[in-house]
Amino acid sequence: YNINISRSEEIPLRRTIKDTRPETCKDTSFNISSFPSASVIIPLYNEGLSLVLRTVHSVLDRTPDVLLKEIILVDDASSHEDLGEPLEQYVDELGEKVKLIRNFERQGLIRSRLHGMQLSRAPVIVFLDAHIEVNVQWLEPILAQLQEKPNSIIQPFVDGVDPDSLEYSAPNILYRGGLTWDLRYVWIRLAEHIQEAAFRSGQPYWTPTLIGCALAMDKAYFKSIGSFDADQLIWGGENVELSLRTWMCGGSLVTLPCSRVGHVFRPTPYKRETPFHSTWQKNLIRTAEVWLGPYKKYFYSATSIFENRHVNLTETEWKSLEKRKSLRDKLQCKSFDWFLREVSPDLHPPPRNSMQYGEITNE
Repeated sequence: YNINISRSEEIPLRRTIKDTRPETCKDTSFNISSFPSASVIIPLYNEGLSLVLRTVHSVLDRTPDVLLKEIILVDDASSHEDLGEPLEQYVDELGEKVKLIRNFERQGLIRSRLHGMQLSRAPVIVFLDAHIEVNVQWLEPILAQLQEKPNSIIQPFVDGVDPDSLEYSAPNILYRGGLTWDLRYVWIRLAEHIQEAAFRSGQPYWTPTLIGCALAMDKAYFKSIGSFDADQLIWGGENVELSLRTWMCGGSLVTLPCSRVGHVFRPTPYKRETPFHSTWQKNLIRTAEVWLGPYKKYFYSATSIFENRHVNLTETEWKSLEKRKSLRDKLQCKSFDWFLREVSPDLHPPPRNSMQYGEITNE
């Protein structure tokens, strides 16, 4: 599990957590009668049962009934016994809003999310990891933002849940998502004036990249830009690919300080038949080949130092990239050069006359 499951099982499934929103958010009211409903999609694979149920209860308890169309649990062929009949029996007692569907064989996080989306019935979809607790009034700011900007992907501000103590806490500084040349997500501290505005007024702020554990979007818009790349494997890198595609194809990524969720940050949650770094690298190769243009040479240089990322795509996988390139052309997406100038100017290309690229390490 890579988490203290014994501690998780000691904690109530329906517990009170600290309201971590900026004070101004707590005084905000919404006309929820004008909002669309949302389907919450939660993939899981061999998660601790208590974690899954705490995630579900937090959504049920802190979401207005009229706004919650359904919760769709997508079990990705889990092998743990308590995620079999015991989970089914518990879900049956939760009422018709909670549905459990099962993949007959392992599909991975990305395809499990797509499976859930295909069965969803609401105009707004929210993807949550199975080890999350949503906070007070988490959904209303998301729906308000989507009404204003339907061509955006929204992420709540992500608080932390300690993997050992399961304590829910919030950082005292705010971050946005950044990017490195090997296409890793990195946390970047917000400029002071943006932090001040976010704390003072709850002002949303844009982010170059998504963290990926909690995402919300208008379903029609998401489908129109290609949803997730179904040819990516298991999980890893899908948040970066979606981030680049959204920005470069006319959309935006927004973080909402007034919407808070807690996420258990831990090492790799999925058991894999193949090593993590090889599948992750394949997913990132797909991203680089479609979206980086001539800058992809920096990606390959930055990853060449790592032996566990010395992989390549198969002939079939190379051919499958044509679908994503055709989508890029159909949407008339901007170049990665535009992304660097307008969205992520702090990602500096190496000097053009450099003889070598990569990372320096001490031995």
